[in-house]
Amino acid sequence: MKVVALISGGKDSCYNMLQCVLAGHEIVALANLKPENKDELDSFMYQTVGHQGVELYAEAMNIPLFRHPTAGIALQHEKSYVPTPEDEVEDLYQLLLNVQEQITVEAVAVGAVLSDYQRLRVENVCSRLGLVALAYLWRRDQAELLQEMIDYNIDAIIIKVAALGLDPSKHLGMRISEIQPHLIKMNIDSDAPLIERLRGCPFKTAEDYITDIDQADLTDTEPETGGEELVSVQQSEDTCPLLEIKESGPAPIKPSIITNNIGWSWIGGIVGENTDLSLATSNAVNKLKSVLIENGLNLSHLVCVCLYVRDMSEYTSINNAYLSIITGPDPPVRICLGTGLNEQTPVILSAVAYAYHKQTMHVQALSHWAPANIGPYSQAVKVADIIYVAGQIGLIPGSMTLVDGGVRRECRLALRHISRLVKAMDKDFQLRDVVLGVCFITNASFIGKVRKEWERKSNNAIVDYIVVPQLPKSALVEWQVWVHKGNTRFEYEETGCVVGENRVSIRRRWNYDNTVSVIVCYVSTATSVSNPVISELGSVGMNCETLSESQLVEVLRYSMSRLFKGLAGPSLQNTMTNSDAVLNSDTSSIGEVPTLSPTPVCSLHVYYRVGRAPSPHIMYDAIASLEEFNISATLIPVCQLNHPNAFISLCAVRYE
Repeated sequence: MKVVALISGGKDSCYNMLQCVLAGHEIVALANLKPENKDELDSFMYQTVGHQGVELYAEAMNIPLFRHPTAGIALQHEKSYVPTPEDEVEDLYQLLLNVQEQITVEAVAVGAVLSDYQRLRVENVCSRLGLVALAYLWRRDQAELLQEMIDYNIDAIIIKVAALGLDPSKHLGMRISEIQPHLIKMNIDSDAPLIERLRGCPFKTAEDYITDIDQADLTDTEPETGGEELVSVQQSEDTCPLLEIKESGPAPIKPSIITNNIGWSWIGGIVGENTDLSLATSNAVNKLKSVLIENGLNLSHLVCVCLYVRDMSEYTSINNAYLSIITGPDPPVRICLGTGLNEQTPVILSAVAYAYHKQTMHVQALSHWAPANIGPYSQAVKVADIIYVAGQIGLIPGSMTLVDGGVRRECRLALRHISRLVKAMDKDFQLRDVVLGVCFITNASFIGKVRKEWERKSNNAIVDYIVVPQLPKSALVEWQVWVHKGNTRFEYEETGCVVGENRVSIRRRWNYDNTVSVIVCYVSTATSVSNPVISELGSVGMNCETLSESQLVEVLRYSMSRLFKGLAGPSLQNTMTNSDAVLNSDTSSIGEVPTLSPTPVCSLHVYYRVGRAPSPHIMYDAIASLEEFNISATLIPVCQLNHPNAFISLCAVRYE
């Protein structure tokens, strides 16, 4: 891209400019905001000490320099910025507008490292002007970044000190290589104003900043292809015969919204109606907007949106339709993937909303830290002790291209993104705080591989593995997770039973107060789910006729009883049949349905194998029959579940 570089005279803006060149961009102009009436401003946004030297940059690079005066006055101090006349941010807008009017530019280079206040305002201006922000130093480890500049012979000299621990009589005029030991001792980021003189040096590429994902291979003694397959069917890494299966008829339209007593709302079952995917997406998102308004909420309350579509090859038009409706600051996270939907039902949508305060991370600038989200969907949203994370695939942050090397490298990089995002939202969070994860892959043979990569990092979560036809950018794996600060202290149990000829296996996690609970329930043919042999019903296209609607109701009621286990209230009559066939020793609450006031509330996602599970109409009717529970349900057709004998996976969540 053709880039205008914002420069201040400091080392960070200069080094970021070099990173842009290394990434293949062309610096076509420089831009600087200068003080109106004095040499230095007390500004939240701009560094102006040493600004007299920026003209030498333009002379040395033989490109134009654009300058605009600023008084350095901030009128709006909130983290999120709304255009405000006379605010210092509008000076930046005018500067870049002047650049656009005279030359062609597509992106803006900015040397922001840790300041969300600065980054969000630059991104706001770029968004208004249709420009891409390039911030390759964003959230880089400070000690590593300083050492990298020294290693690459960045000859930067301190010309002002403005921090405790720095002495003008000692430190002015020192090079960063000379003052580095003192800065490390002070544990600061050495962001004092500097003048740079650059020498030839071998810079890193975008791929060089992700080499840490390969460190696991150094101790990995298991062959890449050994001991990892759950199925005996031979499948290539690129195609799977199951991926062409589509649901045969339109899904029933059963939109629902439920709200609990602490402000959480779950919206499910919204169907976009139109054979054109773009129009179907608009239809679904407008339905979501209407449902929110009818219940006293609006789009700004959204925390998470899950978008399931028929054909990911039309992602651009789907995305544009989505972005035309969901706009504004603090957007929700989003997950978008292709599933086995047909032309009559091209889009299904579910969402989570919260009525009160939320904290968002919406980084739009390209960096080496984590993938940028250019558009109104955040990387992460935090509500109290819970963080929702946008769907993560193995994108190289600096280039926004998919990492090569197969599903394991994609998986490692996606998990690194999640780890960085949750820690950036709250330093006390880590990957081990994931409570529930859904790992979407495009081939059943990947399940063992991605499971192994996950288990390298954590054994604290319930993880479901779902095979779908398509993922964004033709990725092989995508992770959807939410985390809770207290997850390391959550309880865990496994229970199960047999219903008719089918086996029900449940994993549950819940916190000490029992205010948060999640389950994943598999329904499979009676062959043990730990047996890797595919049952006769596993052949493609065979219907599963072994689960009647009444038995499905039993399965759902049993699953909900586990989700709400331990809540106060008398139990109803035991409604489970074959209770003597329970698979473990915990029989105390099989089929027990707690009677609560108000009615228990939960969100339910039903992933079902096309051609193997009961029809969506039967499943919706079975869910609706559970009048003792208030369930927001979304049904998603998929190719395969964690095991070839499983044909339904129930993922349910409740907060109290």
